[in-house]
Amino acid sequence: MNLNIHQNGKDPGRQIIRRCLLNRQKKCTLYFCAGSDKLTNRLAENHNFGGKMKKGVLLRILSSVLCISLAGCGSSSSSASGTAASGSSGGNTTNGTLHFELDTGVLDYTGYEYVSKGFYSDSSENDPEKTIVLNFNYTNKENTPKNYMSDFWITTFQNGTELDGPSGYYSDQGPESLQNAYDEVLQNGVITIGDAFVLQDYSPVTVIVRHNGGKEVSDQMLLEIEEYADNSFDIDRLYGYWEGKGDTALTLTSSQVKVQKTSSSSTYIDSPRIWTDEEYLYTNLSEVEKLKIEEQDGVLHLSSDKYEFTQVENWPESGVEVELQTVSMGETITTEFAELTFTDSGNKPELKYSNTTGGSDGSYGGHITFSIIVGKETPGKQHLYLEGTLKNTSSTDYDPENIRVKAVINGSTELEGDASAIDAGKSVSSLNPLNSATVVLHTEVDSSVVNDISSLEWYIGFDRSFSGSSRGDPSESRYYYVIKGK
Repeated sequence: MNLNIHQNGKDPGRQIIRRCLLNRQKKCTLYFCAGSDKLTNRLAENHNFGGKMKKGVLLRILSSVLCISLAGCGSSSSSASGTAASGSSGGNTTNGTLHFELDTGVLDYTGYEYVSKGFYSDSSENDPEKTIVLNFNYTNKENTPKNYMSDFWITTFQNGTELDGPSGYYSDQGPESLQNAYDEVLQNGVITIGDAFVLQDYSPVTVIVRHNGGKEVSDQMLLEIEEYADNSFDIDRLYGYWEGKGDTALTLTSSQVKVQKTSSSSTYIDSPRIWTDEEYLYTNLSEVEKLKIEEQDGVLHLSSDKYEFTQVENWPESGVEVELQTVSMGETITTEFAELTFTDSGNKPELKYSNTTGGSDGSYGGHITFSIIVGKETPGKQHLYLEGTLKNTSSTDYDPENIRVKAVINGSTELEGDASAIDAGKSVSSLNPLNSATVVLHTEVDSSVVNDISSLEWYIGFDRSFSGSSRGDPSESRYYYVIKGK
């Protein structure tokens, strides 16, 4: 037995195959029918990549009769070739209006909108400023629940050629109408659906709707497109450090979003997706997915049902040119948030740091020794290291180990390194304001290599207040230095 749940005339969970190849290169719609039964286990969507199907999806059909018809694949009475429209109706051209009515359903154009900046998984390869969603009201005239694709097929053309749909996108970041496209409605139910297309430019777009499985074709709609206007809030003004109620805080940069929930608990994401519209900041960190932006007396505030933050420091990133700076041993690297001085370098079979507490005679608190090994001893191996002191000169705590490290031996051999922060024989992952810690940059090499080293350079990079990851090339950092070692 199949259970179909509908609310306000539509099925909120229904998802069907929209495209065989899920792009508009080849048109193919797959229909399943089994008497009056419905498809029980629907094909899963990968919402992280615009509905691309996951491999190994198991399709179970609890029905005795299964019929499959392919429309638009090879020869078919419902042509979708991307050339001139043909059929028993249509042929006229309208400006900005489209009404297409069949015995089975009705489709009315209501307008278009651009997708958000967070729509694509990789905005460097896809342009939200050239991606529009056409919105329609769909009415189901039959007594069987269905979605608009059971009746209609929307095609668009620009400069004489058919437009493709987007790929590599997050469907849950699209307009609600785009997500509604998979939902069914009951008889006489109306739902606003959307279909997305990637523009070639901002010239007029021709829209044609076909009867999916039939010969009927709508009139052509000529749609004038207004050039994308970026009214989003300047995200550069939002980068920085924000304080909230109690011990809560927010660190926001292009390399990391971090929420300090309590004095001892935080959550973060490196290489985040961050975007804005006119009123809200959006991130892909679930703790702060959507924050309302408000400005009062020149001070910025971010808020949600859970948090309220006030900006304490602004760390703009645009227009900042990063240059490699050469630093000598003993010279202090001074930034707005730290003082870092390297004073020792060399090689050891093991990098071990210890600290003993209590009085020298054991009369006060006894002798307790804390030790940490940041480079384990391994036969035939040596650890190259660069050691110094880091002082937090900012007003906030941060993770001093978020330093990208690369060692270059004899000007050619490059080795990825690590950064460790130590205080009193313990690892330091959060350095409080005005406190200091020992910082050790290190990498492992074969023992036979050590005697052949004539020069050693340490390249380091980090972001504002050591936000961001320690992984990656130092040159990708906001602050970039090279220090001579051995």
